[in-house]
Amino acid sequence: YVNFLEMYDMNFIEELSKEDNFVIYSFNYTNLYRFCHTSGIDIDSSKIRYVHGTLKENNMILGTKCNPLIKGDYIICQKPFQVNYQGTSLRDDIENAEIVYIFGHSLGSNDKDYFDDFFNSIIDNIRSGKLSKLYIYTCDDDSEIAIKATLQNVYGINLTKLIGFTQFKIIKTFSGEVVI
Repeated sequence: YVNFLEMYDMNFIEELSKEDNFVIYSFNYTNLYRFCHTSGIDIDSSKIRYVHGTLKENNMILGTKCNPLIKGDYIICQKPFQVNYQGTSLRDDIENAEIVYIFGHSLGSNDKDYFDDFFNSIIDNIRSGKLSKLYIYTCDDDSEIAIKATLQNVYGINLTKLIGFTQFKIIKTFSGEVVI
């Protein structure tokens, strides 16, 4: 399991923490491990990876994706040019995951570099007939439409194929549904 967190939902994390094999990639700067323990959730801190660093470690990465048009004094505005920037095993974890949960992440173009390979592999799995499981948690109907538009317009995903040939589901948190 691979899970991407932008915001935290303790009920979801508690259910996920009961699984044997999972990794959480947090795009948030706050300490998820501390939130879990404050909420009474026992989670192994090595299962949490912070893509953009954390406040606690004073290694936050702020900025935009790579863009060759950004030059001169503004080049530092790109994430990889910041001294704290380091890679993660995100790509390998995604490619080897049986199930991917995306919770509270817009999948917007600023983080496109992180998700391009993932969505390309989803497309490859559709073409090869492999079954992929992708669950995206969002809050309501409007955000579901926005995510579908991003998948189509930013990542070039054919939604008809994604929905028809994979175990793809958008779960709206305001409905109270939890899928693990």
